[in-house]
Parts: sequence; C-alpha cells; structure tokens
Amino acid sequence: MSYTKQIFAERLKNQLVTGYDVVRIARWAYNEFTTNCRELEPGLKSEMMRIIVMEEGPEFEMTEQEMQEFVRSLS
Repeated sequence: MSYTKQIFAERLKNQLVTGYDVVRIARWAYNEFTTNCRELEPGLKSEMMRIIVMEEGPEFEMTEQEMQEFVRSLS
C-alpha cells in the first residue's frame, strides 16, 4: 500500500484537531515519515519535510492558518 498525500493530509488534520503545537506536530510528522518512508507517494517526502523542519526554528514555522491551507493543498 502506498502512503499518499491524501492519507498524510487526513492524519495531519487530525493532529490539528488536538491543538496547534509546532514541536508536537513536527515530531509527529517525523514519526510518520520514518514509519512510512518506503511507501511514500512520489513528491510526498518534500511535503513532509516542510512540516518536520518546523522544529528547527521560527523561520521554518507555519502559522496555524498556513498549516490549514497546506493541508487543503495536499487533499
């Protein structure tokens, strides 16, 4: 089974329901990446990295609104 952008978007949307915490979401995305790295749909790795790098500093962070738009763009 392929891990698609749509699956990632749905799971990310579920993470946002529990609250917007940049570090928690970035770590969650890293876990999703490492768990599914062999099954990623082409182009998904770079999209996941946009979330993962948010933990590296404020210059990489998305606002909650930007994150919502990002989720919509993946669906």
